[in-house]
Amino acid sequence: MTTPRPGRRAPLGVRWWIATALVLAPVAGEAADPCEGIKMKDGTVATARRLLAQAALAPADEGCVRAVGAALAGRGGVRSVTVAVRVPDAQRADGTGSKIGARYASLLAESGVPEARISTVVPAAVHGEEGSVKITFTERRAARPVARVDAVDGAVRAGPAEADLQLVARGATLKADTYVATDATGGAWLELADGSRLRLGPGALLFIGKLHLNDDLKRVVKLELKRGTVDADVRSGGEGSVFDVGTRSGVAGVRGTLFRLATDDAGTRIETLEGQVDLVEGEKAVPVPAGQGVLAKAGTPLSAPVALLAAPVVEGPLQGALAPGTTLRWQPVAGAAAYQVEVARDAEFSYGVQAMPAPPAGLAVPGTLAAGKWFWRVAPVDGDGFVGRPSKVYAFVVGR
Repeated sequence: MTTPRPGRRAPLGVRWWIATALVLAPVAGEAADPCEGIKMKDGTVATARRLLAQAALAPADEGCVRAVGAALAGRGGVRSVTVAVRVPDAQRADGTGSKIGARYASLLAESGVPEARISTVVPAAVHGEEGSVKITFTERRAARPVARVDAVDGAVRAGPAEADLQLVARGATLKADTYVATDATGGAWLELADGSRLRLGPGALLFIGKLHLNDDLKRVVKLELKRGTVDADVRSGGEGSVFDVGTRSGVAGVRGTLFRLATDDAGTRIETLEGQVDLVEGEKAVPVPAGQGVLAKAGTPLSAPVALLAAPVVEGPLQGALAPGTTLRWQPVAGAAAYQVEVARDAEFSYGVQAMPAPPAGLAVPGTLAAGKWFWRVAPVDGDGFVGRPSKVYAFVVGR
């Protein structure tokens, strides 16, 4: 596995300019900036032009209230707007304050703020203070991206439901409660908000249920692998952090580690390369430390972990151009029933990845590989299907 690369944050300047365009948009037939400036901060609307506590407003004052309404309507996430009309007790008693609030609410609604989201209150003014109007609002917190598509190989789709998946490209951001799927021959690298990285293999379907980082950097990550394989490079979390990957056969509770997880109709297979994974099924948990693997089947008691086979020592080719008929060779590993060779266009195994079963004698380089540089590695597979540690990565060149 590779060290996660830091992702880039979307420039805040873009969002600021959009908000400014909404605030300063001229109201038809009125001055371009009737409020002489509007600011929205911490749920409060501030205008350079004073909002008057009067039911009958001059056209310029009405224009300012309409501009505030347009700005609130343009924010999209506003859930409620409150107009507070602070007037002396006498005006509260005779209903003047309520009339002022109703007029303001009407102007805001005409400007695009849903009427059902507007409320008015008439608190008492401080003794000796002139009447005033204050407009406040609440808005739902925008959902933050929890993952970034760091690399795409083939068709990768994402969406809020399995039946609603759309193609995504490298650099796309993903929110919580999102499904990610790879096609039968492709794959994808995802970088999570906590710095962890996931590599989805061909035909994989992953559900990103939750990813939350507390102020003290403790994390809560909830993923579910519906099918296929995922290789994970999980960053260590603080005490009390949670990183869980669920399947139909159990839940893998992960600490800072490198591990491989695969699930299909036969069950869930975990292979831990570094650190430790705790496989939980019901109330039983089986620790799977580095260098071990375990197979979980629904309705079957968890078995004890087995030792993964050691990494093969590659004999060749170690580099350079391939001659016709060249075979990828390695020294046999005791206990290996077969081997798995992976080739890719880059050393991180992000692009053009192909996984091929191979006999102990080696694998002839497929004639279908396109011209250019390729990287490769090999891992042993035992009789129960556990994939052991991979070899070092080497490169070769295919010429045409």
